[in-house]
Amino acid sequence: MTISITKPTVGGSENTWGTTVNTALDTIVDGINGTSGTIAPDLSTLTINGTDVTATTAELNVLDGVTATTTELNKLDGVTATTAELNVLDGVTATTAELNILDGVTSTAAELNIVDGGTAATSTTLVDADRVVVNDNGTMVQVAMTDMVTYFESSLGTLSSVTTVGALDSGSITSGFGAIDNGSSNITTTGTISFGTLTDGTTSVTAILDEDDMTSDSATAVPTQQSVKAYVDDNGITKTSGTAPYYGARAWGKVASNVLVDGGNFASWNSSTNTVTFATAMPHDDYAVVLNGPSYGNCWASSMTTTGFVVNQRSSGGNYTDPNGFEFIVIC
Repeated sequence: MTISITKPTVGGSENTWGTTVNTALDTIVDGINGTSGTIAPDLSTLTINGTDVTATTAELNVLDGVTATTTELNKLDGVTATTAELNVLDGVTATTAELNILDGVTSTAAELNIVDGGTAATSTTLVDADRVVVNDNGTMVQVAMTDMVTYFESSLGTLSSVTTVGALDSGSITSGFGAIDNGSSNITTTGTISFGTLTDGTTSVTAILDEDDMTSDSATAVPTQQSVKAYVDDNGITKTSGTAPYYGARAWGKVASNVLVDGGNFASWNSSTNTVTFATAMPHDDYAVVLNGPSYGNCWASSMTTTGFVVNQRSSGGNYTDPNGFEFIVIC
């Protein structure tokens, strides 16, 4: 817009000078205010110190109410963001303190997006150096996998859904473990097994005894090999050096024509009293004598003591007179 005014003539227009000046001033005011007639200000181009301002009215109105200092505005110097990029901040209600939390963040967009409820999984082989993000009593920290292992080992008390495990190379099973049923599989160990009761479902064993005399006479204890041998040697059957059928007898012998012809632990035969005398006394007199003679069943043993016994013959009224002799074994 061009404003034209009529200026009074210097040295002239004595009667019209005031009117001319007032008209010129009104024209200027109206041109500035745009309030008179068809006159309106033309501010399409604003020139400040010879430089045209190209901002629109709407753009300049953005500054309405701005309280930023020159220093604060200078922070924008060199900003290359586009309008679309700056518009991302439109509607942001974050405070300066909240925005400052991002100061120093080096995460990539992909890393931040993992936190944003992503459902895509990555196949990864975990190693000790890997980390897991954990809320440590209100503070987010990265925890090493080794720390996770330590925690699980010390804190897991129940694994109710575990049905298969690999080879267990260490650890122990304590008294609170409960029953172990491994079906028909074997349990193999090179260590020591401590037990309360062993059973096949019918017979139970509660102890292993090293008891040479077996005086406890337990129906639920198993003797050691040494105890069995000691007991048999002292009280039971011992294998002899004789030939069959005398193996296993405490004493044995053969008499023919009233003469001792063979024997073991057999000191003598007295044909007058029909008495067999042992070389070594029996531990007790509760032993068995098996006689075998030609008369079959016609002879038997009586008057058994720890030192010997008497041979009887039914057909001779008790005295043994069979000249064909007899054999005997003593078992106790």
